[in-house]
Amino acid sequence: MSNIKAAQDVHHKLEFYLVAVAFTTAAFAIQTGRFSGFVIGDAAEALSWVLLVASGILGLLRLEYIPVAYRLHHYIQVQEQSLNQHEDNDEQHNAIAALKAQVAETEPKLKEIEGKNQARYAWQKRLLVIGFGLLLVARVVAQIIAHY
Repeated sequence: MSNIKAAQDVHHKLEFYLVAVAFTTAAFAIQTGRFSGFVIGDAAEALSWVLLVASGILGLLRLEYIPVAYRLHHYIQVQEQSLNQHEDNDEQHNAIAALKAQVAETEPKLKEIEGKNQARYAWQKRLLVIGFGLLLVARVVAQIIAHY
């Protein structure tokens, strides 16, 4: 296995892991959550639930568009290989121009999908970390209130 294949494999596993950990943590937090009556702790608990579920949903949206990006990458590669196989003569000129137009038309779509997926990934990680933090605050506040 090449290094790039290994890196892609690990990255794909991480993407699935992040989605699973967001939903699993949200489910666990909702099932075990108790409101203490302290507004800050209760608000942190409820907000953590929302952020963890939102992180999982963003992860699912990303996973939905990853195959689309791969298909567009493949399409562009096939068209570019086809371009390299043609000789530049008058008979082939129209075919080459059509292939170049198809590649030029596809590349902006690919960049748009990749840009959206990168933004979703950044928000997915942020919401997951903030959700974990708020859950921790809520649970610590609940323990402090129960202790005193």
